[in-house]
Amino acid sequence: MKLKYTLKFYWGIVLVLLSFTIGFFNKIFFFIYFNNNTIRNCMVIIYILTWPMLIWGAWWAGKEFVDSVKKYFKYMFYHNSVKKGTKRVYTVTRAGAGKIKEGAKAKTDKFRSEVKTKMDKNKKRVEEKRDQIKNRLKKKKK
Repeated sequence: MKLKYTLKFYWGIVLVLLSFTIGFFNKIFFFIYFNNNTIRNCMVIIYILTWPMLIWGAWWAGKEFVDSVKKYFKYMFYHNSVKKGTKRVYTVTRAGAGKIKEGAKAKTDKFRSEVKTKMDKNKKRVEEKRDQIKNRLKKKKK
């Protein structure tokens, strides 16, 4: 899943980076011109003005980033749960299919043996009848 951000997010990142950059250079100029009251006071004012810029940028970028991260982890959780559930269903189905296969094989073997015993019985009966008929015919010929 690819995370996509809006222009507002990128502007928020720019504001945060700009705030840090201005604040960094502001501190340097503040300590370099520490003895000059005008420059020092201007640096303090500029430094204070960078805080709203930082907060605004963090709000824009952070809100969208948190939303996209939530969406990403929700997707990953959903994906993993579906994957795990599918594996579980597959193993249960496979085990059930194996039981069904074994049961069907046992029933088929039982049915075959029953059919074989019945056929053997019928063969014996047919042979007995044939022998009876042959014996009758032999008696009639004599």
